[in-house]
Amino acid sequence: MKEFASRHPTVSFTHVHPGFVATNFKSNLPWPIRIILGAVQMFFARSCEDCGEWMMHALVDSTTKTGAHFTDPDAKPIKASPYAVDTITRGVVWDHLVAASSPKI
Repeated sequence: MKEFASRHPTVSFTHVHPGFVATNFKSNLPWPIRIILGAVQMFFARSCEDCGEWMMHALVDSTTKTGAHFTDPDAKPIKASPYAVDTITRGVVWDHLVAASSPKI
């Protein structure tokens, strides 16, 4: 996010950490694991709808007009990862993203 923001200073970039969301990721697992994960999801995970609402809240926040922003599952600002601040790591990740998204001929 910080690299995108440095390259496009008039745009806002937000990374939302969604937390534990109840999805169907367990559908192809063995049945005992599905039962255990289903119980864990029931008590500790938030619904996809709730997660989506909080993510939209973070994305349309009027205080984040430009720059890089990082939020927790409840759309509250959090500190960026140390890797996001390190310019060498940012450069390596940027180069990888450019190479990975370039058309292969």
